[in-house]
Amino acid sequence: MQMLQTTNLFSQAQHQAVRELLHELSPTEFRALALRFWGSYSLDDLSSDMNVDWDHANSILSRAMRRLKTLCLSHPAFAARLSKATTRLNLNEPISEKENQ
Repeated sequence: MQMLQTTNLFSQAQHQAVRELLHELSPTEFRALALRFWGSYSLDDLSSDMNVDWDHANSILSRAMRRLKTLCLSHPAFAARLSKATTRLNLNEPISEKENQ
């Protein structure tokens, strides 16, 4: 398996966590993500390869992304990043000056 390159957005620990969490998905979900994002398959190609209709392929892909997101949000490698992001947000403050009027 080809190693993901580290970017400035994520630490090496976060990349490793995503690689580990991908294996917690079902084989169908893992395959859908791998084909779509690493294999550059279109949804038409994905549905054809998986022998399902377009809507079902889209549903599988959406479910896989949602599950991976949920797994990442609960993983310790992302905890520090999430706590920094949430402390920067104060939902009671207006976003712009226009909202004050």
